[in-house]
Amino acid sequence: MKKDSLIEETLSTLSKLPKEKITVIAEYASFLLAKYEEEQLQKGIEILIENSNSLDFLKEDEVIYTLEDIKEKY
Repeated sequence: MKKDSLIEETLSTLSKLPKEKITVIAEYASFLLAKYEEEQLQKGIEILIENSNSLDFLKEDEVIYTLEDIKEKY
């Protein structure tokens, strides 16, 4: 079923419900939208981090310390 058809069917169903039930559905729809927007934002942040070069310096660091640098061995 296409998005437009689903919207029309939902509106038709909503028009048959009492105001109290429509209020509950409207609040739930707002909750779902906020959750969806948060997920989209999180995905966008993850993509930015994956494509970022800001932590590349960690890959280039040479090993500074060796086992000989240990003063006390336990």
